Amino acid sequence: LLPKDNLTRPLRDLVKESIFNLINHSNKFNITIKGANVLDLFSGTGSFGLECLSRDANKVIFVESYSEALKVLKKNIELFKIHKRTSIINENCFNFTNFKKNFKDKVDIIFIDPPYKEEKINLLINIIKDEKILKKELCLGVGLRQSRTVDIGKIMSTCGYDWLFIDMEHNSMDIDIASQISVAAQDAGITPIVRVPDFAHHPATRVLDCGAMGIVFPHVDDAETAKRLVSYCLFPPKGHRSMTGVLPQLDFQQKPIADVANEINKNMLIVIMLESPEAIDNVDSIAAVEGVDVILIGTNDLCMEMGIPGDYSNPRVKEAYSKVIETCKKYGKTPGMGGVYNEELMSVYIKMGMEFILSGSDLSFMMQSASQRSNKLRSFIK
Repeated sequence: LLPKDNLTRPLRDLVKESIFNLINHSNKFNITIKGANVLDLFSGTGSFGLECLSRDANKVIFVESYSEALKVLKKNIELFKIHKRTSIINENCFNFTNFKKNFKDKVDIIFIDPPYKEEKINLLINIIKDEKILKKELCLGVGLRQSRTVDIGKIMSTCGYDWLFIDMEHNSMDIDIASQISVAAQDAGITPIVRVPDFAHHPATRVLDCGAMGIVFPHVDDAETAKRLVSYCLFPPKGHRSMTGVLPQLDFQQKPIADVANEINKNMLIVIMLESPEAIDNVDSIAAVEGVDVILIGTNDLCMEMGIPGDYSNPRVKEAYSKVIETCKKYGKTPGMGGVYNEELMSVYIKMGMEFILSGSDLSFMMQSASQRSNKLRSFIK
C-alpha cells in the first residue's frame, strides 16, 4: 500500500487491520497465502521504503488479483484507492517490475496505490469494442425480431454471441422495449446495438440515453449523411448530441459532465449500413468519416438494388465485399455483413475478411429448430 499522505499511527493500524481482514477472507477469492512476513511498502516516516510490519506474522499478502481483493478492502478502508500499475512514479520508489521479479518466490499478492489520482468513471465498457473490434476478432451478433423480454441478452450470451442487433426497422418493437432489453444486456455480458428505422436523430439518441451502447443506421449512401448521423450520437465537441441526466451505461452515477461525454464518446459504437450500389461506390469517403466504427453490408437490399435478388454469391456481390474489406483496412474500420445466412457462403466471406457478423435472428433460429423437431418426430411413424 502506498499512502496518499503520511500515515498517522491510527491510520497505520487501520491499514494493518485491513490487510489481515483480507487474509482472513482470502479463501473466498482463490488467493494463495504462504507462511512469511507481512511486507509493507511504506515506512513510519512515509518515505515509501520497505519494512516488515509484523515479523511474527505467519501469512503474507502480495496482491496480483485486484478486483476480488478490492471488494474486501473497500469494506474496511475508504481512504485508499487501488489502481493496477506496473511501476510507481516517485523519486523514492523502487521499480515494481524489478521488485516483483526479485521477490516472486517470497510473496503472493501486492497492493499498489500510486500517487493519488482521480477515480475513473465506472463505465459499463462496450464489451465488443474493447475486446473484439479493437483486436480485429470475429464478432458475432444476433438479430432480435420476436423477442420482447429482457432475458434474451443472457440467453444469447450463453449461446456464444457478442452483440444484440435490436431491430426497430423491420419489426414492431418500440423504444421502451428496446431500452429495457439494452439495459439488461449490459449486465449480461452482451453489447446492445439498436438499428433505428430512419435518419431522424430522436430514435437514436433516445435509445442511447436509455441504455443502448451502439446504433446501426441503415441505407446510408454518402459521406455527408454518415457525418450527420455520427454527430447525432456523439456529445460535443465530436458531435451535437444533447446531454441528458444520469445514464444507465454509468450505473446512473453522478459524474462531471465533461468526463461523461468523453467516456461515452470513446465507447460509442456506430455502424453504417451500405445497401445500394451507390453506397458501395462511396465506401471510401464513408469509411473516412471520423466516428464511424463499422461498415456493414446489407446484402439482401444490396442484391435487390443490383437487380439480382437473392443472388448472394454473385460476382458483383463478392466484388462489393472485397471493396468494403479493403477500404476498412485502409481507414482502420471494421467490415461487417448481414443478410447472408448460408453457412458455406458465410464461410467464404468471413475468410475474405468480414469480422462483424450478423449471424441470424431469433425468428430464423426458432423456425429452423422447430421445423427440424417437427420433421424428426413425424419421421418416427413413416
